[in-house]
Amino acid sequence: KLTDERDRRKLHDNQEGEVKGLGDKLPPEKSPVLPVEDLPQNRNPKAVIPVLVIACNRPSAIKRSLETLLKNRPSKDQFPIVVSQDCGHAETATVIEQFGDQISFIKQPNLGKIQDIPSNLKKFEGYYKISRHYKWALVRCLMS
Repeated sequence: KLTDERDRRKLHDNQEGEVKGLGDKLPPEKSPVLPVEDLPQNRNPKAVIPVLVIACNRPSAIKRSLETLLKNRPSKDQFPIVVSQDCGHAETATVIEQFGDQISFIKQPNLGKIQDIPSNLKKFEGYYKISRHYKWALVRCLMS
């Protein structure tokens, strides 16, 4: 068990600032990270694998994310990108809409307060809203 903050950081950052995981610190025979050549082969190379992007009110971040995803996406049909926005932030919606038919854009319709939160958990209402959004967006993606 890692108890020292420095040890925790060592698991994530090497000298060059690259993100590393626990598998990078284990001997190769015990590493949970498989080399690419050892990954199971996809039995259906034409499987559709949607990419869900959750958005709210960060226009520059969503723009960068979508540009990167689109630049690296090998196939629009095999890897459709669905952007789900809640919070109704107009500037972010405008940025998302600029990607046109390269993506699908859905908006979480229920932006109201969360009902029936126990009084001792009211300070976590934001987390409840995020959870509600994730559930709604995942269900929408599965139904598409």
